[in-house]
Amino acid sequence: NEVINLLGEAATDFASGKGGDVGGIDWFYGGDADMWLKATHSLMARYSLHMKNYAAAKTHAEMGIMTSTGDMIIPHTGGQYNQDMNIYYSFGKVDREGYMGAAGAYLPSILDTNGAKNNAKTDETVRFVDLYTETDGVYDLNYDSYWSATSPFPVITALENLLILAEANWRLGDMNAALDWLNEARDQLAARYPDGMYENYVMTDFDTGGIADHGMGTNDNLLYEIIQEKYASLVGQIEVFNDHRRTDNFLGLSPTSGSQFPQRYLYPQNELDGNTNSPSPIPTLYDKTPVNQ
Repeated sequence: NEVINLLGEAATDFASGKGGDVGGIDWFYGGDADMWLKATHSLMARYSLHMKNYAAAKTHAEMGIMTSTGDMIIPHTGGQYNQDMNIYYSFGKVDREGYMGAAGAYLPSILDTNGAKNNAKTDETVRFVDLYTETDGVYDLNYDSYWSATSPFPVITALENLLILAEANWRLGDMNAALDWLNEARDQLAARYPDGMYENYVMTDFDTGGIADHGMGTNDNLLYEIIQEKYASLVGQIEVFNDHRRTDNFLGLSPTSGSQFPQRYLYPQNELDGNTNSPSPIPTLYDKTPVNQ
């Protein structure tokens, strides 16, 4: 609530017509207050979604980023270590090479040839090659493409905003609007990967026996497609974890280790020792956070 309130104050300021790019340091939007305002509303939509306030998420997303030209992107122009290098490249190729890969991961398996994300209207070959490599059946991040030293990284994008609109409308009972916004997101993907294929869905595609039948019935199949698309489109971002917890693992993923998915990060001992606001009793890794209970 406090985050949303603070963003609301920012939205008021951005709409005031005052201020600008002081010192020429706004590498996001060059002092364009309207662009900042749209990004602020998209962030408010994201955090309203966290709280399952789908009406507020819809309202803010409708005022948010609608095209990729408005994406808030972190630039990594020079790719210099400890300066402007993409943090995934820094971790995976410089700091901890071999520590983190994609072996056994869910996303490359569904994007790969004949993976579950592909159907008569969807060809994920180009996106797969952008994100991953595959050697003898083992996946890894493609550090020469999406995860390179100079690759930009998203903060908040039109793609996320459109998929928030798709889910929020679904939650509010408007299946046709949910489908329309999903197709808008697919149009964004078609523009990003013109050699791939992201044709528009129609509702019958989600019927039993349809090309996007996930075994749940028409409406739930549509929601599955929305959540799965967001999982793919926000690769490497914390929102994938947030959606996983909020939807109680709606995609039905299986842990690669143990029998449970973590619900939170652990509190470090110095936090427990020094912060009087630390929770008591100390929650375990698998205790749901209050917003996800």
